[in-house]
Amino acid sequence: MLTVPAHTRTYWATALVLAVLAVLWPLLGESDLSLVGVGLGYAVAAVGVDIATGYAGQPNFGQSAFMAIGAYAAAWLENSQGLSLWQASLCAIILCALLATLLGLAAVRLEHLGFGIVTFAFAFVAAAFLQGGALSDITGGPNGTPSPAGSLFGYDVTQPRTLYGVALVVLIVATFLSHNFVRSRAGRAMLTVKGNEKVAAVLGVDATSVKLRAFALSAAFGGAGGVLIAISAGFVTPASFPPAASVTLFGMVALGGVGTITGPILGAMFFWLVPSYAPGLEAKQTVFIAAVFLLVLVVLPSGVFGTVADLVARRRPKLRWARPLGPARGQPARDVRGDDRLARVGERRGRVNVNE
Repeated sequence: MLTVPAHTRTYWATALVLAVLAVLWPLLGESDLSLVGVGLGYAVAAVGVDIATGYAGQPNFGQSAFMAIGAYAAAWLENSQGLSLWQASLCAIILCALLATLLGLAAVRLEHLGFGIVTFAFAFVAAAFLQGGALSDITGGPNGTPSPAGSLFGYDVTQPRTLYGVALVVLIVATFLSHNFVRSRAGRAMLTVKGNEKVAAVLGVDATSVKLRAFALSAAFGGAGGVLIAISAGFVTPASFPPAASVTLFGMVALGGVGTITGPILGAMFFWLVPSYAPGLEAKQTVFIAAVFLLVLVVLPSGVFGTVADLVARRRPKLRWARPLGPARGQPARDVRGDDRLARVGERRGRVNVNE
């Protein structure tokens, strides 16, 4: 799955999905807004997983740890240190990025499987650490702690409609940053590293730096998603972000499409909303996730949206702009059709025709 080619031109589909979510904002009821709002938080975290996995080729199985760290840090900074909600959330997101950088200094030098194992182990270590007594004054231990709450620019974020709007704005910012990042020079270097690190090294690309930036951005999105989910829940406990949530997030990315940005959003909505609305399926959510994940791996390794994007890319006509040669400025016009024919004949015979 990590060898699936990444897509860098799916912003049109992302804009369409975000537009649909924006249209639903004034139409949904309070209970539906709460459910979809949590799904938006998972979508932000899933986009982060896609940055590390789909574009940098490093499977991030520790996203649940960064979600928990972001939620606990924001709650502690606001409730105990007196920071405002947006200040506490921003500091929590930066903390997640810094921790990912420190962890990545050792993990990014490993191969794909080794990186995944290290991040998955980090999820278990973080869960045990947050549940233990060493940080009980901050985390509340097994009992948890009240989640960050309050007002954001005068609006009460504990209200489902307000939180939905905030979560949608965060998702829009996350997708905007992601699309610009993967299409930038750093993003092209990241795709080169994913394809072949030796080739990237020959081209002068620092693979370690590229992976660290991708992993830090992935963790920052995880922290932002954790803060949004914690605000919706009203309380943060170790059970809010178990290590198994990392596997669920990876399943969201795999279902939608690895390396698409749009796919993880659709996958997050599917995995979160279908068990919530389907009677009796919520109790069997683990089995449901495993079954869908295996089906995607066997039938659609590129994911649902990834497969659609591949089909669209194959059927898109390739435009060839054939501009005829013209005379140089200040030179008389001449017939170049004969020269073009001679050039084509020379190419067929293995010669190179250079006009002097």
